[in-house]
Amino acid sequence: MSLEAKSSFEGVLPFIKGNVAVIVATLMIFRFSMSISYYYLTMFLIELGATYEIVGIANGVALLVFSISSVIGGYLADTYGRYRVIITFTYLSVFASLIYALAPSWHIVALAMVIDNMVHLHMPAVQAILADSIPVEKRGLTFSSVEAFVSIPSIAGPALSGFLYGTYGVD
Repeated sequence: MSLEAKSSFEGVLPFIKGNVAVIVATLMIFRFSMSISYYYLTMFLIELGATYEIVGIANGVALLVFSISSVIGGYLADTYGRYRVIITFTYLSVFASLIYALAPSWHIVALAMVIDNMVHLHMPAVQAILADSIPVEKRGLTFSSVEAFVSIPSIAGPALSGFLYGTYGVD
């Protein structure tokens, strides 16, 4: 590693503490768990009887809900406080995950997709806390480093998912 690259990287590390460290750890867990299921969600829906058209519509509706929820999440964070929104909707996201796990049909999985995207409205609050926790002159490098760090565990997710899916299937 060049001296220049090393000094740039060391300038980021002091800011990965406190709120930033908690957000990084939380996002690492979230992204890893998401990487296990996300890439096989389409196959799961099809094996449960959904058509390709239904899969496309379900994904589109889920993304629309996420877009709308993001705006609502920003408003709620500003109105009721970031921490309250993050805590409340993080707990609700656990229930959305349970719906996926217990879904007996593609109808319930599609509903879980919508609910899951709805309860992730806390992400603007997370991003706002992250931005406020980083000095302005370090935000670009720190945001990019955080994205890199939180993505590392998810590298193994698709392979693990493929193994589990191949071994156990949907049933």
